[in-house]
Amino acid sequence: MPDVSASTTEPTEGSIPIQSVNVRPTVEKEIEKRILVVDDNKLNIKIARNLLKKFDVPVDEAISGKECLERVKEHNYALIFMDEMMPEMSGIETFKKLKEIPGFKSKVVALTADAIVGSREKFLEAGFDEYISKPINRAFFDEIVESAINEKREINPKGNINYLKINRIDYDTGLKLLGDKEMYDDTLKDFYNGIDTRLSKLEEFKNSKNINDYAVEAHALKSDSKYLGITSLSTMALDHETNAKENNFYFINANYERLKQEVNKYKDIIKKYLGE
Repeated sequence: MPDVSASTTEPTEGSIPIQSVNVRPTVEKEIEKRILVVDDNKLNIKIARNLLKKFDVPVDEAISGKECLERVKEHNYALIFMDEMMPEMSGIETFKKLKEIPGFKSKVVALTADAIVGSREKFLEAGFDEYISKPINRAFFDEIVESAINEKREINPKGNINYLKINRIDYDTGLKLLGDKEMYDDTLKDFYNGIDTRLSKLEEFKNSKNINDYAVEAHALKSDSKYLGITSLSTMALDHETNAKENNFYFINANYERLKQEVNKYKDIIKKYLGE
């Protein structure tokens, strides 16, 4: 059998010399209770380190996408916080390269000042596990870290309050408004069972330019979402209600697909929580 390691052999005429063999790294270690912060700004890394002190786990840093890939060869991190705006290789580009590594299982969260409308959706569509904007929401930050380092990666979402919180549903506010968990869960189930019908009505009224009934359905979606602590959906539905009352068809047509995506996102989350 030929010795494939003999790369110093002189090439024969017409052959192409082999400079090196580029073998993709493989992450074979078990997930470690260790966190990696990837950011080209040292101050941002310092702030993140300070927030992570309370968790008493090793925290590594990388100031570029390339350095991030090198760190992942050494450790199979429980959690990687990834900035987006970095020289040479963006956070999304780095993330795509991470996903190509066989055995890579780290949870990757975008931690970035990119807080414009649609930013969260952009990162989730790219495959990130979650998105945190700066300035950082400390409570949400802590929930994500605790979930990752305590190896709750495959938690059973059915009836799990933490699953709702991790997915940006303000259960505590919903509980205050609705009284107890049984009432909350019943209301959530009613919301889930009726959401397809509500979405169909919204689309029907949009297409027929029935602006008054569109406003009524948007109002109901806003109110129900608010009661359940689905804040981002409630805010979005309020925008549709307000613009419908102002006969602003341009806003409704331009933003309806985003509203629909937000509804379907939370529909999937609720489905898992309810165990449907």
